[in-house]
Amino acid sequence: MANDRSSSKQKRARQNRAQREAREARAKAASEPASARQAKYASAAPGATTTETKKQGFLSPRGQGAAREPRRARPGDTPVDLDTLEGNWYSKRMQVPGGRQVLTGLLLVVILTVLTILSPVPIAKQDQVKGGPTTESVFDRLGAFTIPVLLLPVIAMAIAAYFITSPRRRGIWIACAVVSTAGVTFLGIPYIFPVGFLVYAGMRANKVEGPNPNSRAGRAARRAAEATGIPTVDPAPKPVDEAPEPVDDAD
Repeated sequence: MANDRSSSKQKRARQNRAQREAREARAKAASEPASARQAKYASAAPGATTTETKKQGFLSPRGQGAAREPRRARPGDTPVDLDTLEGNWYSKRMQVPGGRQVLTGLLLVVILTVLTILSPVPIAKQDQVKGGPTTESVFDRLGAFTIPVLLLPVIAMAIAAYFITSPRRRGIWIACAVVSTAGVTFLGIPYIFPVGFLVYAGMRANKVEGPNPNSRAGRAARRAAEATGIPTVDPAPKPVDEAPEPVDDAD
């Protein structure tokens, strides 16, 4: 029994010693400046470089990292000239900032409309008839207003998608978003997602192209530019008249 007690005491002593050493090491590391710790870790890492690297993956070789490549610009990430767009109906709208979000909202509202028509709606317990059905269709609930209420968000999103290439698209998107809220009122919360895509499309276009020249922010920016003497749009270069050919009077 004495040997067991002595061995347990030695084990606890080793554990206490290890804990003290760990606390001392942490305290020493915390007392060092952050810049010194970063320099030490950077110099100790194998293959460390000053270029920005990607996070090491599970299958990538240890200590090796590929240089981070700049993200390639996608359609809709840069301002476009609406008069020079090329391609079919879909590709033209994908190139306009905010067009991708509007088309996504159109697809989403079509899917929601199909699901609303096919999915049964539960009847409240106080409205249920004893021995009768517990669910009903959207046509039973809305009656004669079903078709107009279902078509209103679809038509609004289709108009928003059609006018993606219009100079006044942002105002049209806002109007269509207001009309699409009828789906949220009569058909349920899921119809708020197409409205959200329209709002996000306007925010995306404002971020890429700047404020609308006819909006309050656009007029304020134009007045500020005029006050500082910096034109908002580079003026077109004036054509240079060709100099007249010299006349040889030797004859």
